[in-house]
Amino acid sequence: MKKIVFSVLALLIVVVVAAGVWLYSSLDSLVKDAIEAYMPDMTQTRVKVAGVKLSPTEGAGRITGLFIGNPRGFKTEHALKAASIELGVDPASLTRDVVVIRKVVVLAADINYETSEAGSNFDVI
Repeated sequence: MKKIVFSVLALLIVVVVAAGVWLYSSLDSLVKDAIEAYMPDMTQTRVKVAGVKLSPTEGAGRITGLFIGNPRGFKTEHALKAASIELGVDPASLTRDVVVIRKVVVLAADINYETSEAGSNFDVI
């Protein structure tokens, strides 16, 4: 009986560790897929991302090739395009009331601000 309990616990530990390793190694693609899956519903626009690179232990992240389209009724194709957006935070502050942001860098931003009867494109988004 002890061997069965020990075997089940050992198997459970192996499965949990393997799932954790898979999740950590797949984090970049999971976040990219989540941005492209959920942001269009929230913004009612097309949203594309070329890549995501996260380093949770260092508190760093980068999104490359961000594209946020314009809502219907606006003339230009996009509201925002950025070649790269970098964010750096203090990892220890993530569990506190105030998150310490060390760095925000937006490279090659292309922003189209338009107005219509509905308001600006950013108001609609």
